[in-house]
Amino acid sequence: MSEPKKDQATPDQKRAKHAYDVVRNLKDGTEFDEFYGASQKLPVRIMASGLGQALAFIRAKNKTPALVKALGDWVLRDLPEKDRDLLNAIITGDADKLREYTSEAMAYLQWVNRFCEAREKISKKKGS
Repeated sequence: MSEPKKDQATPDQKRAKHAYDVVRNLKDGTEFDEFYGASQKLPVRIMASGLGQALAFIRAKNKTPALVKALGDWVLRDLPEKDRDLLNAIITGDADKLREYTSEAMAYLQWVNRFCEAREKISKKKGS
């Protein structure tokens, strides 16, 4: 019986690392604040209207392109970077893919919001 490799991360660990890297690389100020605000509201929008409608809404607002990109980069990570347009994948995909994308987006957003919350708390402590 072989042991699993020690460097093999679970899907949730990979999701967390990607979310951490995205949040860590946001600029302080408006970029972070808008990203965090939109990422907090997005799960509710997804549950109320569906992933496609929620993405179309935040894309139309054009305040958080980093969030749209991060979601597409994560959910469609197995595709070449030029093909990681999540809204297009939803429109052209089938119902099974939509369920898969929605589930993955919701799991990913949990990590994004945890890291944003932590970053905000650390920033407030430094500012005190």
